[in-house]
Amino acid sequence: MPTKTKADFLTAMGGATTAVGSTKAFTAAAGNLITMSSHGLGDYTGPVQFAPQGAGVLPGGLSASTNYWLLASTVNAVQVLTAAGVPVDLTSVGSGTIDVDGAAVNEAFAEAQVNITTNAITMTAHGAVTGYGPVRFALTGDASALPAPLAVLTDYWLIRVDDNTVKVATSFANAIAGTAIDLTDVGTDGTGGFTCSRAAVNDDFTSGDVTITDGLLTSADHGKDTGFGPVRLTNSGGALPAGLAGSTDYWMIVVSSSTFRLATSKANALAGVAVEVQDAGSGTHSMRATMQTVADQMEQCLDEVLCFPGYNTMPKDVNVNKFWVEGCQGTGF
Repeated sequence: MPTKTKADFLTAMGGATTAVGSTKAFTAAAGNLITMSSHGLGDYTGPVQFAPQGAGVLPGGLSASTNYWLLASTVNAVQVLTAAGVPVDLTSVGSGTIDVDGAAVNEAFAEAQVNITTNAITMTAHGAVTGYGPVRFALTGDASALPAPLAVLTDYWLIRVDDNTVKVATSFANAIAGTAIDLTDVGTDGTGGFTCSRAAVNDDFTSGDVTITDGLLTSADHGKDTGFGPVRLTNSGGALPAGLAGSTDYWMIVVSSSTFRLATSKANALAGVAVEVQDAGSGTHSMRATMQTVADQMEQCLDEVLCFPGYNTMPKDVNVNKFWVEGCQGTGF
């Protein structure tokens, strides 16, 4: 049966995600990282604030008296996120010593302070903002059960309702979105009660600890232009860089003949909106075009053959040759 549309073509060729052509190896560098040796922080720890000491100057992209969250990239390095969970683009390393501080929380509450109708918990003058966390809940004294479905040794984030009331979320993203856990009972507090706690954050770093390479990927003589894709990534002998995933379509943002970044859509690639790479990964990384790449390239060539001045007057065999050669060979590395 002849193929009549791009969708028909993709189906006939095994599907949009079928890998084609040669693979291209690449390496990764972590971007927008701050080294804090043995920081002991979990992902989405915050809020924290940055303060320069003495004559110190904050890294470019950070502001004083502003809430940020930290994403643990490695045991010794973090990425800084805004309150919306977006990585901060660090534009300079700053100077001097910078303090990173986040207040502790250690709030006690009892059954009577749990409202399963509104899913709110009263913690008088708690001082938390939405997204505060990660926090953990614990039983004290002879308390035997937390309010369901809360569990011990589990990370949660708080949603501020007012100065004295919070709700609980299962993730930072849910907290920011206002998606609270549905509390189904008030627990059993005995004579002890419950606690909600998080340790204080108190670290510092210097300008020499700041990396602003912005997650650049390197592949010698890749030969592509910005917007090329989709490509898919694979790894052997280790793991892809944090921030990148297999079974996911990416488009290239070309920086030079040997360096590039990746975007989650062609529109983002053309706009220069790159995926944040959090570490270098391990093992061997490679990328490869897909049948979707071939189909998109062929569609572009067909538009040129039919519409571009001069092409539509060429002999048919010349245009057919151009269509296949540029549409198919153009996808390989």
